Parts: sequence; structure tokens; C-alpha cells
Amino acid sequence: YNATTKAGLASTASKELAARGYKTGQVGNAAEALRNFPDPAQVHHGPDAEEAAKAVAVQVAGAKLVADPNRTDGTVDLLLGQSFTTLVAPDVATKALAASDVKSPEGCVPAT
Repeated sequence: YNATTKAGLASTASKELAARGYKTGQVGNAAEALRNFPDPAQVHHGPDAEEAAKAVAVQVAGAKLVADPNRTDGTVDLLLGQSFTTLVAPDVATKALAASDVKSPEGCVPAT
């Protein structure tokens, strides 16, 4: 979701993430209450999606994880913030995932 007033951020990021092998969902503007934070991105997730959230967070330098204990599904929401400019290069993200303890969620495969 785009949490800024800069048009097109969510659409562009969603297409890039899909090209990297991520399953993407709804794209649009974030709810007003979730807008205008200074971080490059926030990845919102429930208890069952922490690994998936970490896998998405490495795609944006400086992304913060935001846990929501009331969330009951395994999805994550990527909110792009005021200081977002672009996703990290695919090779940088691949190396970061390989060097971390993050396990790819079931069904998530690296883009080739």
C-alpha cells in the first residue's frame, strides 16, 4: 500500500515484487490512519506470518516489522512510507535472505 502522497509507488513496487516471485494482492493507498510515517516501509503481519514479513522486509532497506496480534491470516501488508525510493536490487535481497535465518514461506520461491 502507498502510505504517501506520491502517486504510483504501490503499483510499481507490487510489479517488481511479483517479478521477484512474490505473490501480490490488493494494491492501492493505505488507510488514512496508517499514512505519513517517516520510515521507508512497514511490513504489517500477524503471528503466523512473521517469516513471510521478514522475507518481504529485506526487499526495502530500512523496512520495519509491525506485528498485529489480532491478525489471524498468514498474509502481510507492505506499506511504503515517506522515505521510500525503491526496492533494493534483486541480488542484494537474495544475498540478504541467504545470509539470514529467514525461512521462505511455503510456496515462495526465488525469482530466476
